[in-house]
Amino acid sequence: MSERDVHAVVDELVDMLAERVAARVQARLAVRSPEESPWLTTREAAEHLGIHPDTLCRLAAERTIPSEQDGPGCSLHFRRSELDAWRGTAVANKRKRHTMHAVVVKLTINDPQAAEKALHEQLVPRVSQAPGFVAGYWTTKDDSALSMFMFDTEQAANGMSQQARAGVPAGVTLEDIEVREVAAHA
Repeated sequence: MSERDVHAVVDELVDMLAERVAARVQARLAVRSPEESPWLTTREAAEHLGIHPDTLCRLAAERTIPSEQDGPGCSLHFRRSELDAWRGTAVANKRKRHTMHAVVVKLTINDPQAAEKALHEQLVPRVSQAPGFVAGYWTTKDDSALSMFMFDTEQAANGMSQQARAGVPAGVTLEDIEVREVAAHA
């Protein structure tokens, strides 16, 4: 490794450390006393963070994000100040762990009846039960199909991409498949 490469690596590490320190300082300064920080519902908290409510519930279940629950099966509650502190840490870590990725699949439909049967009996159940699955959309136009499945990590999306390549059902021909980072969602 050249001296120039070493300096580049050191600069990158210093920048990463600075971002983490800044986020922690910001989070500590932003934390108010529990009496001052309002409780938010799941919907309100998801809107506040700009994420889907299902993603928020998953993060709460994984204990990745701070939340309170009155009991099993009861509604979740979130303190705004704790969410802001969590967001500061997540931004500092560049939220790589929580960036969604999509598997985009292009197919040619050779046998419409076989393709529709495979879609409902094989593909939808297999994709929707895959680890990290967030949402899926299957579209058709004439003899072509375009599908997009969202996953909570790139690793999960890559896993589904490999499964999709290996398990093309009868009635369709795989034209293309790729994994892309989700830039935004509404």
